[in-house]
Formats: sequence, structure tokens, C-alpha cells
Amino acid sequence: MKTAGASEVKYAFDAVSEKGSYVNISKVLAKEGGRITNVLPGRDYKEVPDYIYRSTTTVGDSHAPLAKPNAAEGIKTGGKDFAFAFFRLFGRGLQEGWFSGHPYEVVPGGLGGVQKALADLKAGKNSATKYVLNIEDTKSHL
Repeated sequence: MKTAGASEVKYAFDAVSEKGSYVNISKVLAKEGGRITNVLPGRDYKEVPDYIYRSTTTVGDSHAPLAKPNAAEGIKTGGKDFAFAFFRLFGRGLQEGWFSGHPYEVVPGGLGGVQKALADLKAGKNSATKYVLNIEDTKSHL
């Protein structure tokens, strides 16, 4: 933070929003004017201190029409503008190599692999990896 020339952190976009990520982020946010937005709706974020303003941002917010500024809406105000800048930055990062996609595993059998993928998820065999099912690999008996 100091090497970036900042004396305090006022804003945080918690793209994980689980396993205590928001607790750790809250520890570094400014006690006056600190704001955090989480990406998982319907969760209990009671560990975020009362002095930090908390909101929720979801992908649907990027489709919302532009609205007049409203502090209670968090990043939802101007969601289209946020998405415009955010996804272009992602694209640049992918092109330049400083941003990469999420790790993934291709489950064999196309849609026939859904049961295995779900069973592995339920058994906790998957950690931070996305399952990909190639529909064209589905063996059809039609």
C-alpha cells in the first residue's frame, strides 16, 4: 500500500466472498469511509465491522440501466459503465499475460460426466477448479 503511495485503503471488491475473505479485507480497510462489495448474495457477512459500508455486486448489475447516484446501491449505480471498463481490463490482461483464466478440468464423457462431476463436488474432491463438460463428447443413444 505504501509503495503505491496510498496511506489507507477505502474501497474493496471481494471477488471471492467466502472462507473469510471479507474478514481479512475488512482488517485493512479505512475505519472512516471504508467500503466493501461482495459477490455472493444472500450470505451473512456479520463479521464485517459496522464502520465499513458493505454492498453486494452481482453480474446482473452490469445489465441494469444507469441510475441516479445512490450511496445505498454501492457499485450497482452505473453497473454498465463498471462492466464496460472491468471486462476490457480482463481482456487486456489475458492478451498481455498478467491475467489468466481459472484452472479447469475436462470431465470425460460430455453430459454423461455430470454425475461424476457432481459426486466429486459433493465429496469435496474439487478445490478451486472448474469442471468443463464438452457436449460434443456425449454418447447419444437416440
